[in-house]
Amino acid sequence: GEYITVMEILRIFSQISGKKTLLLKAPTWLARLSVPFFSVWYKLRHQTPVFSAYSLFTVLTNSNFSSAKAVRDLDYRIRPIEETIRDTAGWLKKQKRILN
Repeated sequence: GEYITVMEILRIFSQISGKKTLLLKAPTWLARLSVPFFSVWYKLRHQTPVFSAYSLFTVLTNSNFSSAKAVRDLDYRIRPIEETIRDTAGWLKKQKRILN
């Protein structure tokens, strides 16, 4: 449907969930340099990594693409991003991935 930045997704999620989000921006070189340290951090804490080489690659990859063909050929329906984020937040709460 629409192009949206990670920062905008976090802002909307914060509004919907009522939770403050950590909006930390770092230069790409610093993010790449810190990946190994975060990998060790998550292993020591026995947690699933949120920040990893793959997540960094995903954020840095061009994600601006068209859904016009899916809309035209597959009767795909685009819904507002706020609705999608609200549904995702609800699902994450049910899965106990975020606290109420």
